[in-house]
Amino acid sequence: MASPAAATPAETSPAAATPADARPVGAGWILALTLGVVAVFASWFGPLQILLPAQVDLVSAPGTREGQLALIVGIGAAVSLVATPIWGLISDRIRVRLGTRMPVVYAGTAIGVVGQVVLFTADSGPAMIAGWGLVQLGFNGPFAVLAALIADRVPTAQRGIAGSMFGVGQIVGVIGGTVIAEAVGSGPLGYLVLAVLTPVLLVAIVVADRGRATAKSDGAGPGNRLRVSAPS
Repeated sequence: MASPAAATPAETSPAAATPADARPVGAGWILALTLGVVAVFASWFGPLQILLPAQVDLVSAPGTREGQLALIVGIGAAVSLVATPIWGLISDRIRVRLGTRMPVVYAGTAIGVVGQVVLFTADSGPAMIAGWGLVQLGFNGPFAVLAALIADRVPTAQRGIAGSMFGVGQIVGVIGGTVIAEAVGSGPLGYLVLAVLTPVLLVAIVVADRGRATAKSDGAGPGNRLRVSAPS
């Protein structure tokens, strides 16, 4: 860690230290964040509540249903436990033209969708374990980013509402995923519906965050920089 004397002007600038406090986020950005949370939780809880148990009934031998389901869910939980901090670490450090965190959303969503497709075609316990493991591995990426965006982008005064909507998104996602799974008859088709719906909803936060970054860049000229007066 650099000593205080070695810190750069950018590190010590009040505007750089609290970038989120410089510009409030709009209602559209908060809605986009909420939709992203809805997408992730629908993709987790639609299968957990409905799709996985129904599919295990089809592929497991008589008398092995409970053990098979516990194994699939347990391995998925273990993958999730490891995946979340790893994705968070990657998103903290990634620096590319696509953004500082959004590449994790792209990569994680792609992995999760592959897992949903694997589950759609799965006809055995091992195939279901592979598919559910990929779903947990993948969608923990966007989830880690969505949680981090509140600290990154949202001013202190707005974090209460942003955090509340994050929680609302979780509840809506759990209910929505279950409704979708029931609506398609509890069959594997539910995985395909979620594989389409999840990326569509996650696009909202990608577009909203890119629009915010563009607006910030457009307003970053010398005449628009935040001026901070020295204390009297």
